[in-house]
Amino acid sequence: MSEIAIDDMRAFREALDQHAIVSIADAGGNITYVNDKFCQISKYSRDELIGRNHRLLKSGMHDARFFDDLWLTISSGRTWQGEVCNRSKDGGLYWVETTIVPGLDENGLPCRYVSMRTEITRIKQAEAALAQSKAELEMRVRSRTVELEQTKHKLEVDALARKQLINKLVYFKSVLDQSQEAIFIFDADSLRMIYLNHSAETGLGFGKDELMQMPLPQLDERMSYLASAEMVASLRANGNEDIALDTEYQRKDGGRFPVELILKLVTGNDGKQVLITVVRNIVGRKDAYQDQRKNYEAMQTLNRELEEAQNHLMQSDKMASIGQLAAGVAHEINNPIGYVYSNLGTLEKYVQDTFAMLAMYEQAEGSIADAEVREKLKAARDKLDIAFLKEDLSALMNESKDGITRVKQIVQNLKDFSHVDATDEWQYADLHQGLDSTLNIVSNEIKYKADVVREYGDLPEVECLSSQLNQVFMNLLVNASHAIEERGTVTIRTGRQGDEVWVEIADSGKGIAPEHLKKIFDPFFTTKPIGKGTGLGLSLSYGILQKHHGRIEVESEVGKGTTFRVWLPVRQPVLA
Repeated sequence: MSEIAIDDMRAFREALDQHAIVSIADAGGNITYVNDKFCQISKYSRDELIGRNHRLLKSGMHDARFFDDLWLTISSGRTWQGEVCNRSKDGGLYWVETTIVPGLDENGLPCRYVSMRTEITRIKQAEAALAQSKAELEMRVRSRTVELEQTKHKLEVDALARKQLINKLVYFKSVLDQSQEAIFIFDADSLRMIYLNHSAETGLGFGKDELMQMPLPQLDERMSYLASAEMVASLRANGNEDIALDTEYQRKDGGRFPVELILKLVTGNDGKQVLITVVRNIVGRKDAYQDQRKNYEAMQTLNRELEEAQNHLMQSDKMASIGQLAAGVAHEINNPIGYVYSNLGTLEKYVQDTFAMLAMYEQAEGSIADAEVREKLKAARDKLDIAFLKEDLSALMNESKDGITRVKQIVQNLKDFSHVDATDEWQYADLHQGLDSTLNIVSNEIKYKADVVREYGDLPEVECLSSQLNQVFMNLLVNASHAIEERGTVTIRTGRQGDEVWVEIADSGKGIAPEHLKKIFDPFFTTKPIGKGTGLGLSLSYGILQKHHGRIEVESEVGKGTTFRVWLPVRQPVLA
């Protein structure tokens, strides 16, 4: 390569280092190169990064499906682009717009991954702030709109009531007598009854003369607030604004009924004031309110049932997706893993035969008469370091076979977790096997946060829908790891009591506040930050356990940890 080309390459690399965050990883995701900007943004030195896996920068802001999609894309030789949140050495989070380009070997398989990143942390912060501001503005607009509608409605009601009262009193006495509402008019100063309409007589069961001559204390005993000095004083103090209230009145025969009162002061041309009291029988309204309340309660029940059905549908869709993924992985991986494992066995035999032949050559070396030839053979043997090759090749073969065996085990664990070969029928299952499969599935969520301690008891097989129970175990295990802020312990215990078995998952995390314990099984309740929890996990788990005629108990102490205990019947009850 010419010096000009080398200078151009050097200039290109320097320009790239100034404007991009660059890293190169091998096929296993282990870092083999980083530029200065990568070290600067991650707060790690180059020595701390080289040879480490990119999981070192994992922030916890993305779920497993995000990384599954990423690896599926680049491992198939395609370029992946997206936004990734990483965690620096000092614990800070930063966002980078990332492009990962796989480098392919002569067989067309990825042998390295080149990643180029651009920091977009400020852009993401601005987007979050903008979204929050927008949400707050929309909330204020909705609140103001409701207030205006309520105010408008109240003004319309008040205006209509005043218009009806004034029109009836000023223009049509006959209309007052035909009104279904009882109307009383009193002198505002003496509280002497001046007028009552026909509905006041018939509604209360008294004659007109009885009511007109009834003493005020007796009137107030049967019909409170109809006319009182306190009401007149309140109306005057409020600038003659109408007073509306609900109470209960008594008829002459002793029967009681609910009423709504509207009281108003009206000033005549002579300056005299009268108190107008409109009495409205609201038995029908009370009945309508009760009907409306029953309808509301029925709607609430229906909403809860619909919400539960939707949650279970989401659960079924999730398990179906996992099952399809497991079936695809098993189909795509098992065959090539099988022949690679077989080829490794054959290759190991070839290597052993080759070393056996080399040993025979070593034995025959002493029979060579030519000293110069013997010296050359010895130098070649020393250069190859045959002893080291024997030891290292054997270790490499064992590691390769162990790695392939682990891949096969992961595929089997994924199938066991989702039970892709099973039906939706109730079957007897080994809960310990389900716990172990689930632990393998969520190992990446737990192993960086906690040590797992298994204290298994003697359990019989349990009649259940095992894939749904695995979902409950997965949710409890992931929640346990999330509750641990630094390094801690997740303990799994099992046991049997009578006709029930129990599974206990305890963590040494931060615990749950007492005021939150009553809400943790409510749909959409979560104490996790926005974007890290939906609040559906424990609600779905609760529903699954109810379906299994089981229950879940929780004990927690802030600062010491939380323990969830799942109880299940060994055999499902037979429903009549």
